[in-house]
Amino acid sequence: MTNVKEYRKVLLLKVPHCVHPDAVPENDSFRLKHTFRPIPSFGLAALCAFLQKHNTFGYDIKAVDINIEAYKKPGVPIDIYDYPALLEEQIKNREYDVLGISVMFVFNIRWLHLAVALSRKYHPQAKIIVGGGYSTIFPGKCLKDLEVDTVVIGEGEATLVHILNRYNHFHDPAFEERFPFNGYGEKDPQGNIRVTPRTHFMDMNDIPAAAWEYLDVEKYFKNSGDRMLAIEGVRGCPYQCTFCNTQLSWGYKLRYKKVDTLIREMLALDKKFRAQLHFIDDNRSINRQWMMDFLHRVLENHIDLEPVPSSFHAHHLDGEMLDLLKQGGIKTVGIAVETGSPEMQKRLKKNLDFDKVREVVKLIKSRGLRVHINYLFGFPNETLAQVQETLNIARELKAHSNQFLILVPYPGTELYREAQQNKLLVFEENDLDNFEPRRSNYLYSDEWTAAQLEEIIYDANIELNFLDNASLYIPEQLDSLREFCEKLLLRIPGHIASYLVVGYIYKQQHDPANYEKFYQGAIESFKDQGTFETFYRYLALDHNPIIRDFNNYCSTGGIEIKATGGQSVG
Repeated sequence: MTNVKEYRKVLLLKVPHCVHPDAVPENDSFRLKHTFRPIPSFGLAALCAFLQKHNTFGYDIKAVDINIEAYKKPGVPIDIYDYPALLEEQIKNREYDVLGISVMFVFNIRWLHLAVALSRKYHPQAKIIVGGGYSTIFPGKCLKDLEVDTVVIGEGEATLVHILNRYNHFHDPAFEERFPFNGYGEKDPQGNIRVTPRTHFMDMNDIPAAAWEYLDVEKYFKNSGDRMLAIEGVRGCPYQCTFCNTQLSWGYKLRYKKVDTLIREMLALDKKFRAQLHFIDDNRSINRQWMMDFLHRVLENHIDLEPVPSSFHAHHLDGEMLDLLKQGGIKTVGIAVETGSPEMQKRLKKNLDFDKVREVVKLIKSRGLRVHINYLFGFPNETLAQVQETLNIARELKAHSNQFLILVPYPGTELYREAQQNKLLVFEENDLDNFEPRRSNYLYSDEWTAAQLEEIIYDANIELNFLDNASLYIPEQLDSLREFCEKLLLRIPGHIASYLVVGYIYKQQHDPANYEKFYQGAIESFKDQGTFETFYRYLALDHNPIIRDFNNYCSTGGIEIKATGGQSVG
């Protein structure tokens, strides 16, 4: 009998979800620097848990999240230039027959190419599976451009088991009957690409608790100084916003875990890891009954919910729910407004009621909670007047933190098809390094240039998140803002606005040593030409109390921030 190759040793690996160092232009603006402080991959832990549960073939499962391997010690920012060597070390020194690569974002394409090349170099006979955001959006391109065997489209738990079993010519009738095999792509023996779309989405109650023991989370806790793990209770979104590609991965139907199951998972995680739990659900509160049951059970079990921005739809929040969220430990409530233009709201099928948004923001603030709001810019045919409408409502709502992003026209969305039909797409499909929401070079506009839009958005970011942040005027929220800025400096060293805000707050709190330390940090950061070019013009905003105080500090100390970059002490 001929020996049949077995594919039993499985390594699941998540490549870095930051930009690749080689993709950063030499003259890249400081304002486009990537904020990067990852937590362990929930996707990997979920895949391991499901594969472990349905491992009737006897797979040897290993997993590594390269992202968290780069932490060295608390207080030291991650250096993305460490990742190529870390990636090679893991692939070279691991034994596996199958490599499953998780690629979170499209702009992680270079990491994927590197991982595939390294695997073919060190493990030429191994099968390679690619899953995550990139393969979901570009399944055919992934198979065409890379020497990979199979790609996964959307949620991958059951699909991964099917693929592995098929590699081994192994049949599990009970599993195959329970979980339909779809949402994947492959090449046939002749090299033709075949893509089977995802048509079936799993019952959330068939997905076991994430298996964090497969990842080195204790090393992450120790080296990062953080104790944060993700958890999931809901998948899917019933809304049909034209710019969103969520349905490609999770579908439109909302699927909830049973409340009792989720509570048991949370209690077990707390007992084992004592970590903060960050929910990654898109829309937890749409099913009000489920959400209220969940919150009551949280309070009954004395569970402290995560103190990070939580994603909610403004139309599905009310005072009673907010009271329970606050009692459960939520400190920040996040909502997505996207655009302040009523016309753009209709065109994007977002259809927010701005009066309802104003009411909800007022309710959140009245309970002493922080508000986080997401905004998007750069839609097809969006005018500068409509951009200004969004900025106006951002200033009116005055959230405690704002996320200003540039639209990415993802293939598979209605907006992408609209832009394509109107010949507004300007990016090249083979140039995906910049396919991420800090840049605006995707769509043609008569109204604005890419550079102009990026500058407008960054100015709004500096104004509303730093120099005129709503928390500056609320004494009990000063510590939260200071801590946010100090953590941001771990992700973006040299972020002068953060230095100024922290220094100013320390001055208000009568801490002269730290006040001077952070103002000096700002002065030192001005020596870098890129940082200088980004922040120098804000020093002209002398009407702002933070800028005025910093300018006075420099003047009193005989420090001149020179227009050529750098500083001199007179």
